[in-house]
Amino acid sequence: MIRIGAVTTSRADYYLLEILLNKIEADPAFDLSLFVCQGHTDKNRGNTIADINPKFKIDMVPTTGYKNRKANNKQIIKVITDSLNDLNSVYAAKLKNIDGIILLGDRYELLPFAIYCMINCIPIIHLGGGEDTFNAYDNCIRNYITQVASVHFTTNELYKSNVCRMLGSAKNVFNTGDMRITKIFELQHITKSQWLKTVGIQKSNKITLLTYHPVTLEESDPGFQMRTILDVFMSMNITTIVTAPNLDTGGDSIIDVIQEYQAKYPKSIVFKENMGHELYLQSMNFVTFLSGNSSSGMIEPAYFCLPTLNIGNRQEGRYRTENITDVSNKPQDIGSATRKILMDTEFKTRFKNPFFYGKNNPSDEIMVKIKEYFDAG
Repeated sequence: MIRIGAVTTSRADYYLLEILLNKIEADPAFDLSLFVCQGHTDKNRGNTIADINPKFKIDMVPTTGYKNRKANNKQIIKVITDSLNDLNSVYAAKLKNIDGIILLGDRYELLPFAIYCMINCIPIIHLGGGEDTFNAYDNCIRNYITQVASVHFTTNELYKSNVCRMLGSAKNVFNTGDMRITKIFELQHITKSQWLKTVGIQKSNKITLLTYHPVTLEESDPGFQMRTILDVFMSMNITTIVTAPNLDTGGDSIIDVIQEYQAKYPKSIVFKENMGHELYLQSMNFVTFLSGNSSSGMIEPAYFCLPTLNIGNRQEGRYRTENITDVSNKPQDIGSATRKILMDTEFKTRFKNPFFYGKNNPSDEIMVKIKEYFDAG
């Protein structure tokens, strides 16, 4: 039996890992332990602990002093140090008894696990390496995990090439496609009237789904940036569904602005701290365009032939499909690009290459490769 650990930091990775984790849990060849970071308990970001499968064996990390933390640099460093201390004490025996651990992506909460497992020679299975986001410290974290991981699963051939270049080897590097694609193809159908009722908005011919995160390597005010975006959308009478930002420095100021504008424009702005991945994907069938600076805007909308307005430079370096329009944070640029998207009625007829991130179920291939790795060891 393969004793496998996995880490989930928040909605940022859990909804992508969910199908793989469910399959591992159901496979008698595996014994799964799930380490859940306290970001899942943040009420301002949807209290996503409730979405985690209760069948999983769960350990909460860190165990110390997390309550009422704000997202700022000092507290983020404390999260990292507290977690590393907990891994080296409370969870040391458990971690030393696992055969390997799954880490997806680039969240700072993954760093303690990567450091601990590297030093203790516990193989790391990394999903989502090789991507580039030059204006967020996620990029450095992602590349560090790539350097210390033993097995790598990328979302496309370009990112596989990046990983191979970093490592100087193609050994145990596999392009399996993006984990979220399976959920798109298995998405439950709902009608537009059902969707409008679930989301809580009135019928409109101009609707955007907005997710905007702090740009962690910029010295800018993310709250001011969110204010600029909402001012433009409100001036254009665009119904705006907003989801909460990640638990990064500046995220709380974004939430403050969202709540302020929701009170000011109650019929035009809906704040969904966490929509859940299924409703988020279903929304792409009905909104006019997706907006913000989230990685989800760079991947999922292509499969729905949905335009994405990518605001600012948080995603600089990431591959662009043809549905993406890049724009600065300046209000005049956001307004101009938005008007162009709203007027472009022939967009879907021109859009090509929606399957850059795969069109199969990557979790099956990932499980096969994990088994092969440990069988060979």
